[in-house]
Amino acid sequence: MNFKQSLAYEASAGSGKTFKLVVRYLSLLFMDEDASKILALTFTNKAANEMYVRILETLQHLEKYEYQLKEIAQTLNVSKEFILDKKVEVLERFFKSSAQIMTIDKFFVSILRTFSLQLGLSDDFEVTANEDDLYLLISFLEQSQIDGQLDSIVQNSLIKNQDNEHHYC
Repeated sequence: MNFKQSLAYEASAGSGKTFKLVVRYLSLLFMDEDASKILALTFTNKAANEMYVRILETLQHLEKYEYQLKEIAQTLNVSKEFILDKKVEVLERFFKSSAQIMTIDKFFVSILRTFSLQLGLSDDFEVTANEDDLYLLISFLEQSQIDGQLDSIVQNSLIKNQDNEHHYC
């Protein structure tokens, strides 16, 4: 199976991005990945909420979502029956996890909070539309990427147990 760790979809409205992300997310869950270790980002709170609801609804009623079921089975190279037999277990693990489905700005704020002391910020800072704040965030992320630390920063901001591998969708 050729399953990339990180993947981004960019397309116009109504082109099936949410469908693809839901199938990918559920495929990871059926690969026994912990939902707390999967990062799904989007631009708006509405889209993040919609993605969460669609993931949960599809997982709860997978037998009714024939096309998604087929796509997950093909992605994992397993039978639809295998997926359906494992559904209850995956659903229970999903409910016990803290799913990381959020907006890009919420994720970046969580990174800033994680590293607030190194940046000279208090940990209860307020996010504003100030250009200086945006510049600080962009500078921090650019420097982290140059230093080869961006992936490590992303992982450290998400993990509860640093020994576990993360997947991003």
